[in-house]
Amino acid sequence: NLQNKLSDIDKNINNNLYSITFKDIDGITSKLGVKLNKRQIDQMIWEIDENSDNQISWDEFQLTYYRNILDETNCEPNSFFRIMEFLVFDQSNKGYIIEDDCMEVLYARNGKIELDLQSLFGNKLRSLGGDGTLTFKEYLLAMEKKFGKRALILI
Repeated sequence: NLQNKLSDIDKNINNNLYSITFKDIDGITSKLGVKLNKRQIDQMIWEIDENSDNQISWDEFQLTYYRNILDETNCEPNSFFRIMEFLVFDQSNKGYIIEDDCMEVLYARNGKIELDLQSLFGNKLRSLGGDGTLTFKEYLLAMEKKFGKRALILI
């Protein structure tokens, strides 16, 4: 599945053997509780498939990740990035994220975390009496609230 592929990439990074397929994306999003239709997944792959082979290579994976990290206009296609970002936050593969998982990544990314945590967790922040957790679907809804409908094709 996608999670295993992502966690194993370091082993053979120079071989460029890895690619992420329709089946991988369908499997991981289903496991995370969000069922996408064929059109949605095909569109997601098409947006970042530079070599038109209907899969996401390691180079395309890196390119879309860095483009989205640096994108200040929200113009980059980001549906696949949202899946990647959630998986990065979910370091223990729990199927949900917690504030502590996100703090380190957000701090490393831009040095500020309070506003990012607030926009991500909203009233679920522990400091506001919440439980400090988000499911994948809740995470996607938070991204939609922050960036608008353009942010996602998933829900």
